[in-house]
Amino acid sequence: MTADTPRKQIAEALETWLPGYVVDEYPNSPNQVIAGSPYVDVYATEIRNLTANQIEHGITVNVMVRAGTPAATEDQLEDARDNVLIVLTQHCPGVFVDRAERSTFMDTYAGYAITANAHSNNEYKKAEIQP
Repeated sequence: MTADTPRKQIAEALETWLPGYVVDEYPNSPNQVIAGSPYVDVYATEIRNLTANQIEHGITVNVMVRAGTPAATEDQLEDARDNVLIVLTQHCPGVFVDRAERSTFMDTYAGYAITANAHSNNEYKKAEIQP
Protein backbone atom coordinates (compact mmCIF):
# COMPACT_ATOMS: atom_id res chain seq x y z
CA MET A 1 0.00 0.00 0.00
CA THR A 2 2.96 2.40 0.29
CA ALA A 3 3.68 2.50 -3.44
CA ASP A 4 2.15 5.91 -4.13
CA THR A 5 1.57 7.59 -0.79
CA PRO A 6 1.33 11.37 -0.40
CA ARG A 7 4.71 11.24 1.37
CA LYS A 8 6.34 9.61 -1.66
CA GLN A 9 4.55 11.94 -4.08
CA ILE A 10 5.81 14.99 -2.18
CA ALA A 11 9.39 13.66 -2.05
CA GLU A 12 9.31 12.92 -5.79
CA ALA A 13 8.02 16.41 -6.57
CA LEU A 14 10.77 17.97 -4.45
CA GLU A 15 13.44 15.84 -6.16
CA THR A 16 12.08 16.78 -9.59
CA TRP A 17 11.71 20.52 -9.03
CA LEU A 18 14.73 21.04 -6.73
CA PRO A 19 17.50 18.92 -8.28
CA GLY A 20 20.30 20.49 -6.20
CA TYR A 21 18.65 19.47 -2.94
CA VAL A 22 19.25 16.26 -1.02
CA VAL A 23 15.77 14.76 -0.44
CA ASP A 24 14.89 11.75 1.71
CA GLU A 25 11.38 10.33 1.79
CA TYR A 26 11.76 9.35 5.43
CA PRO A 27 13.08 11.02 8.59
CA ASN A 28 16.82 10.78 8.55
CA SER A 29 19.76 12.11 10.48
CA PRO A 30 20.60 15.58 9.24
CA ASN A 31 24.24 14.52 9.08
CA GLN A 32 23.68 14.57 5.33
CA VAL A 33 23.44 18.36 5.44
CA ILE A 34 26.40 19.62 3.46
CA ALA A 35 27.37 23.21 2.81
CA GLY A 36 25.68 24.52 -0.31
CA SER A 37 23.04 21.79 -0.65
CA PRO A 38 19.78 22.16 1.26
CA TYR A 39 18.61 18.94 2.88
CA VAL A 40 14.93 17.97 3.01
CA ASP A 41 13.23 14.99 4.61
CA VAL A 42 9.56 14.11 4.24
CA TYR A 43 7.57 11.83 6.51
CA ALA A 44 4.01 11.00 7.49
CA THR A 45 3.03 11.98 11.01
CA GLU A 46 -0.58 10.84 11.23
CA ILE A 47 -3.67 9.63 9.41
CA ARG A 48 -6.96 11.18 10.38
CA ASN A 49 -10.50 11.83 9.20
CA LEU A 50 -10.96 8.53 7.44
CA THR A 51 -14.21 8.71 5.54
CA ALA A 52 -15.76 6.29 3.10
CA ASN A 53 -13.82 7.87 0.26
CA GLN A 54 -10.89 9.90 1.60
CA ILE A 55 -8.03 9.94 4.09
CA GLU A 56 -6.26 12.99 5.45
CA HIS A 57 -2.52 12.55 5.97
CA GLY A 58 -0.41 14.70 8.26
CA ILE A 59 2.97 15.29 6.62
CA THR A 60 6.13 16.94 7.93
CA VAL A 61 8.74 18.37 5.59
CA ASN A 62 11.96 19.42 7.31
CA VAL A 63 14.25 21.82 5.46
CA MET A 64 17.84 22.28 6.68
CA VAL A 65 20.92 24.12 5.52
CA ARG A 66 24.50 24.65 6.54
CA ALA A 67 26.47 27.67 5.41
CA GLY A 68 29.57 29.48 6.60
CA THR A 69 28.25 32.52 8.42
CA PRO A 70 25.00 33.20 10.28
CA ALA A 71 23.94 35.71 7.60
CA ALA A 72 24.69 33.27 4.77
CA THR A 73 22.85 30.52 6.64
CA GLU A 74 19.74 32.68 7.03
CA ASP A 75 19.79 33.70 3.37
CA GLN A 76 20.21 30.11 2.18
CA LEU A 77 17.58 28.88 4.63
CA GLU A 78 14.98 31.42 3.51
CA ASP A 79 15.63 30.58 -0.14
CA ALA A 80 15.35 26.83 0.59
CA ARG A 81 12.15 27.31 2.62
CA ASP A 82 10.60 29.43 -0.12
CA ASN A 83 11.53 26.93 -2.84
CA VAL A 84 10.06 24.03 -0.90
CA LEU A 85 6.86 26.00 -0.24
CA ILE A 86 6.59 26.82 -3.95
CA VAL A 87 6.86 23.13 -4.86
CA LEU A 88 4.33 22.12 -2.20
CA THR A 89 1.77 24.72 -3.25
CA GLN A 90 2.25 24.60 -7.02
CA HIS A 91 3.28 21.03 -7.84
CA CYS A 92 1.65 18.85 -5.18
CA PRO A 93 -2.09 18.69 -5.85
CA GLY A 94 -4.14 18.03 -2.74
CA VAL A 95 -1.39 19.23 -0.38
CA PHE A 96 -2.19 22.13 1.93
CA VAL A 97 0.54 23.75 4.03
CA ASP A 98 -0.43 24.51 7.63
CA ARG A 99 2.72 26.25 8.82
CA ALA A 100 6.47 26.63 8.45
CA GLU A 101 8.17 26.96 11.81
CA ARG A 102 11.80 27.95 12.33
CA SER A 103 13.79 25.26 14.07
CA THR A 104 17.30 24.06 14.84
CA PHE A 105 17.93 20.37 14.26
CA MET A 106 20.35 18.43 16.48
CA ASP A 107 21.42 21.75 18.01
CA THR A 108 23.38 22.38 14.82
CA TYR A 109 21.42 22.78 11.61
CA ALA A 110 19.24 25.77 10.86
CA GLY A 111 15.92 24.75 9.40
CA TYR A 112 12.18 24.90 9.08
CA ALA A 113 9.66 22.24 10.04
CA ILE A 114 6.82 22.54 7.55
CA THR A 115 3.57 20.81 8.44
CA ALA A 116 1.06 20.01 5.74
CA ASN A 117 -2.03 17.97 5.06
CA ALA A 118 -2.58 15.79 2.03
CA HIS A 119 -5.70 13.98 0.91
CA SER A 120 -5.91 10.65 -0.85
CA ASN A 121 -8.49 8.06 -1.70
CA ASN A 122 -9.34 5.70 1.14
CA GLU A 123 -7.40 2.70 -0.12
CA TYR A 124 -8.17 0.82 3.09
CA LYS A 125 -11.68 0.22 1.77
CA LYS A 126 -10.24 -1.86 -1.10
CA ALA A 127 -7.23 -3.41 0.61
CA GLU A 128 -7.10 -7.09 1.44
CA ILE A 129 -5.11 -8.76 4.18
CA GLN A 130 -3.93 -12.31 3.81
CA PRO A 131 -4.10 -14.36 7.04
